[in-house]
Amino acid sequence: MVSPFLSNKVRAILAKLSSDITSDYERMKDAILRELQLSSSVYIERFNIWSKASDETYVSFASKLRSLLDYYLESRSVTEFDDLCELLVCDRIKNTLSDGCLRYILSIESGKDGRNWLPVKELTSAVDKFTAARGDAPKPRVYGIGQTPRGPGPKSSFNGNASGSG
Repeated sequence: MVSPFLSNKVRAILAKLSSDITSDYERMKDAILRELQLSSSVYIERFNIWSKASDETYVSFASKLRSLLDYYLESRSVTEFDDLCELLVCDRIKNTLSDGCLRYILSIESGKDGRNWLPVKELTSAVDKFTAARGDAPKPRVYGIGQTPRGPGPKSSFNGNASGSG
């Protein structure tokens, strides 16, 4: 029996499982791993903040970093280089969002089957819709003909010359 070698957390998980699951090693292992699985956000956070211990070799440090990255990519269902690039862009975009907008995006992503993140086109479209609906988007300023804005206003390369020269 492996029970003496298990952590308290794993023992607590086993206590909740039915006897038909605990009697089958593969089903028991799958159930334990599913319960212990970390979220993708935890994997990428650990990857980003992990630091080398003073008594650790760089080979060991690199191995731990690679494992964290592999777990992150697996949790995000990324297997192709193009998907990796898109995921990195999407993660970077999500880092710039307001809390409300990020919660909205995460709620959309949580409802997705299979790939649990939005591709760039869907992400940016959802963010733009959220921003437009919330009124967070900058409002265009309208001026009468011949009227010039006073103070800081929107920057534009348009010079207002009707002849098109300039």
